[in-house]
Amino acid sequence: MEEEMDEAESQSQVYMACVVHGHRVGVSYYDSSIRQLNVLEFWEDGADYPLIDMGWRFYLLMKYQAQPVIIYTSTKSEEAFLSALQRNDGMDSAPTLKLMKSSIFSYEQAWHRKLQRLKSA
Repeated sequence: MEEEMDEAESQSQVYMACVVHGHRVGVSYYDSSIRQLNVLEFWEDGADYPLIDMGWRFYLLMKYQAQPVIIYTSTKSEEAFLSALQRNDGMDSAPTLKLMKSSIFSYEQAWHRKLQRLKSA
């Protein structure tokens, strides 16, 4: 029984957030087994490749690498992006997709939540 609990604790639970805003794609993911947060951003800067192609490739690579169990995204996301988030893309199972209010993805909102958590700790 104790071995089963140790094995369950060692399995990583990864939570990912993805958002597309204008010419930028943002991806962050938290790995609970090592308590590490990764934040990445990709943006189109006039390159020959359109954002929709390069940004989604970037996202798919991060999704494959992180293997999230839950992906959070904005309720204002386009249908094609939502479909891409729900695919399993070589993973054992497709992650659960949770739609959140778009205001949650703003920098100011994230900063405010972080300060609140620091004050309560």
